[in-house]
Amino acid sequence: GTPFDAEAVKKNFDAVQANKSLHSWIKLSTIMDKTEAKDAHTFVLTLKEPYNATLEELAMTRPYVFVSPKAFKNGGTKDGLKAFSGTGPYKLKDHQKDESATFERNDDYWGGKPKLKSIVAKVLPAGETSFLALQKGEVNFAFTDDRGTDNIDNEAVKKLTDSGDYQLKRSQPMNTKMIVANSGKKDSPAHDKAVRIALWQSVDQKSISDKILDKTEKPAFTLFSKNV
Repeated sequence: GTPFDAEAVKKNFDAVQANKSLHSWIKLSTIMDKTEAKDAHTFVLTLKEPYNATLEELAMTRPYVFVSPKAFKNGGTKDGLKAFSGTGPYKLKDHQKDESATFERNDDYWGGKPKLKSIVAKVLPAGETSFLALQKGEVNFAFTDDRGTDNIDNEAVKKLTDSGDYQLKRSQPMNTKMIVANSGKKDSPAHDKAVRIALWQSVDQKSISDKILDKTEKPAFTLFSKNV
């Protein structure tokens, strides 16, 4: 492995910022001024202006993730990675694109040895395939991916829980369903702030939550949930 130190943190931030046009959806990327590695264990991030959501945006699953700089391609990450080398308790043993990923325990992990020796994550189509895989015991659990796509719909979930053989665990919100307005184009109606406000005020979030999502998701009034 390679040390996860302040210099590695700086290189990862700089790699994302080198491709920041793809990450302008997250405001933090647009107001970063400079990054500094003061010493081996001190990293300093300076912004162009105060921003109260800094920690929340850094806590998101992307784009600010940390991999070994030795895995960078052409000195950065915009061209991809040469290897998957991060800071977690598991090592990637095998990866079949669009099929599965197998992780094995890192017995030398700094935070202590994980309880599970290995984990196989399978990519399954949403809907009946995931539902049947659970029923047949082909998978131990199914979960919603980080884009908010439900692998199993609410009706199927109810069937599983009503059987008494399955448990449903709901985490705190991790994602926000949203309509993204292309406000960057000057000829777009969404470029007008008043239009965006009108769209926002016309959406009945409570009805969507109650009638479409069966109260499984709460109305969102901020881009990121407070628990993120």
